[in-house]
Amino acid sequence: MKIAILEDNLDELREIKALVDRYLAAQTLDVAVDAFRTARAFLAGYESNRYELVLLDCYLDSTLMDLGQESSQGSSSETSGEANQIETGFDVAKRIRKADSKCQIVFITSSRDFAVESYEVDAKGYLLKPVTYERVAEMLDKIGLTELAGLAESDQRTVNIAGCDIVPADVMWAKASGHYVDLYMTHGEPLRLRVNFSDVQDALNAAALAYPSMQLRGQVGSSQIPSEEGQRRVQQFYSCARGYLVNLDDVVKIKEDEYVLYNGSRVPISRRNFKAAREAWSAWSAQSFE
Repeated sequence: MKIAILEDNLDELREIKALVDRYLAAQTLDVAVDAFRTARAFLAGYESNRYELVLLDCYLDSTLMDLGQESSQGSSSETSGEANQIETGFDVAKRIRKADSKCQIVFITSSRDFAVESYEVDAKGYLLKPVTYERVAEMLDKIGLTELAGLAESDQRTVNIAGCDIVPADVMWAKASGHYVDLYMTHGEPLRLRVNFSDVQDALNAAALAYPSMQLRGQVGSSQIPSEEGQRRVQQFYSCARGYLVNLDDVVKIKEDEYVLYNGSRVPISRRNFKAAREAWSAWSAQSFE
């Protein structure tokens, strides 16, 4: 598991990181913590890292952003023009949420007056300044960091498909193309495998059942909805059209002929399969509230 802290005040950044490290030591959790002073440095690191929890300063110093100061780790990197448009921690949060629907976001602030912005990015809470160990511990206890660390470990377990180790939770959708299957991942370019489409679906769903904590963030066994015969009716990786497979955990809405994923990707649904596809996603979504 990895945690990122983005705070433009260097003294406060060091203090918050020290307090988080103290909590992790007290809980005997093996968690990496990366600290950044600027949105530019954070976004450069975010491209190559998967953070389960990000602590974000609500306001960022625009002067530091323009200068592109290094993170507290001493790393620096060129970023895209989008990074130059970042103005606040909320802008960073929107970027995170666009790329990752599962990352936990907590805002670092001196005020609670950000309810609307917090709701928009599904933030899990606030860490109020001045930051103390008690406040850090209360916040991390509230979001269930110990459980989150366990889920992150399960999330990273791999399944071997056609000689390639795949993290099932990172697969958003897949498409058959002749003798190949293209896997579209949460990060990076699509991965092309020479394999039967049915083998990919079976392998991913078998892994989902073997490690149920990767589904719906803690809804253990959530891919199994018993029918009257005791058989599961919904699988996490669902075939919604011929040659198409979608991770239902990454779907945010359904239209007449397609699933829409949290990053804006659209996966087609066959006309004759629309009713079943809608019912599958509804049943899957409902499990998160059980």
